[in-house]
Amino acid sequence: MLSAREFTEQIAIQCEPLYQLNESNVKLFWKNNPTKEQRIDFFGRRMINERINCTELAQKISKMSMDTNPEEMFLLSKQAHDEAKHFWFVKDILEDLMGEPADIEAIYQNIREAQARGEKGWMPAELLSKFECSEDPMALAMYQYIAEGMAHRNWVAQSECAPNDLIAQKYAEIAKDEKFHSQIGRMQLEKLIVDEDSLTKAKKISEEVIELLWSLGHRQNSEARCIKAHIPLSHYELNTL
Repeated sequence: MLSAREFTEQIAIQCEPLYQLNESNVKLFWKNNPTKEQRIDFFGRRMINERINCTELAQKISKMSMDTNPEEMFLLSKQAHDEAKHFWFVKDILEDLMGEPADIEAIYQNIREAQARGEKGWMPAELLSKFECSEDPMALAMYQYIAEGMAHRNWVAQSECAPNDLIAQKYAEIAKDEKFHSQIGRMQLEKLIVDEDSLTKAKKISEEVIELLWSLGHRQNSEARCIKAHIPLSHYELNTL
């Protein structure tokens, strides 16, 4: 049987090509010089994604048993606090682009309506509800380790190729937080994987999470190429959860 540490090291190796694809997508988006409207759409989705992260984690915290380890509760509360901060940061970026206050409810509803029409795909934070992370500690730890690890790499890239100092500075701090969140996930996985059954469960969840994130990465690559070629995004079939 693989040890828990060996398993997490194996996952890191498996995720490297996925992380590289998503880093390249971020760089391609900015290299293509997106329009103001495309930037507003991009950061609107990012803002809502951060808010979903925060509220989903808050649900998990609210359901923790009275005998929950204080360190575990503190770390997850710290992550929820960080996600609220990221929501605030991205809202600031969005309003700087728009030149006016953002109507968050309208942005959220527009995203949901576009998803229902098949014009927009899912957001990474929606994996939290798909895998019932508020109920399943293994699924939550896997999301933290893999998805937040990907976010760290994405936002390092974004801070390096951002078109202005506001975006660069905000995303440099977000990237630092995401690395910490991924480390929380790894630490929790290495506590939860204790026998063959828990290892089998962890493998199954990791395969599903990685597969979905690959589909997201390919969709985002198609979207970036649409921007470059001035082709409507509806030209491509978008993946759904």
